[in-house]
Amino acid sequence: MTIALHLLTAAVIISSILRISSSISTKTIADASEILTNSGFTSMALMVEFVSPQTQIPNSPAVTIFSPPDTAFERSGQPSLSTFELHLVPLALTFGRLRALPTGARITTMSGKSLIATSSNQVVSVNGVGINQPPLFNDGFLVIYGVDDFFDPNFVFATSNSNSTARCVVPGTQKPVQPLADFSFSEASEVLRSRGYAVMASFLDMQLMLGFNDQTRKLTVLAPVDEVMETLVGNVADYASLFLRHVIPCKLTWMDLVDLGDGVSLRTYLDGFLINLSRTTDRFSESADTMMLNEAEIEAPDLYQNDWLVVHGLNDILMVTDDGEEDAELDLKERQGSKRPGHVGDEL
Repeated sequence: MTIALHLLTAAVIISSILRISSSISTKTIADASEILTNSGFTSMALMVEFVSPQTQIPNSPAVTIFSPPDTAFERSGQPSLSTFELHLVPLALTFGRLRALPTGARITTMSGKSLIATSSNQVVSVNGVGINQPPLFNDGFLVIYGVDDFFDPNFVFATSNSNSTARCVVPGTQKPVQPLADFSFSEASEVLRSRGYAVMASFLDMQLMLGFNDQTRKLTVLAPVDEVMETLVGNVADYASLFLRHVIPCKLTWMDLVDLGDGVSLRTYLDGFLINLSRTTDRFSESADTMMLNEAEIEAPDLYQNDWLVVHGLNDILMVTDDGEEDAELDLKERQGSKRPGHVGDEL
């Protein structure tokens, strides 16, 4: 199939792509199209050529496009609109930010489906498709990467074992550490108590992490403030779910979370429970940034940290939604089996 056969669809799709941006100028579009053509991405260049800045509306200030090569267009035929939109992300993603995404993190696209980070230490990839460095085009508002092929809309992220929530690893930033059994939470608990997070400190003192002692891990603990935690304390049977959904199986400092930014979902130790990141920025003050994890705000970033653990203070509890509550509870009960109820150390 020749490039010309993609022309009509390209015009429609790229018009919908950049309607989301109020910052992409006619000159930017022309420059991007020329670079794409010269780099062997003629199909995507044709799409860019049909963009009209007058169709843009002020919504997202930037867009990232993942461009398959011409050979992918010729091999797969004319992709559907939804497949094209799977290659469009309504924010500017630097290569460093893509590389820092935890394995299994989700990236929101214009198609309504999410891409999944599948990078290894050697290759940065999304949905199992390699992303080429450097970007073909990047002016801070429009970023275009060459990718090896089209993303599969039906891609399923597979893990090497059933403990899928324990695979949140940031490539290139995690160093091997000793098993958690060799470490103590006492220092972290002390800091938490002194800052108004005594309930989460008590959870740590109760050795709720005992189930992870046979594994090598780095952890992020999200500690809701005492005022909100005290409203849920009392039902021992709920402690496991409450605690596990506030623990991320990798170490993510405040700056790591800022670098990840909007449109990323992180797994937790409660199977099926995801934390969605969103960030609002005060253009006049970097320190005024607000990071939201679901509906909770990080009010005390980097409250405590060492080589293998970081704790952030939250102003609210990460609640299980009605849609995910049943699945999460079933997963937890399956892990508990016939173990003693309420003894969280036996549950994992």
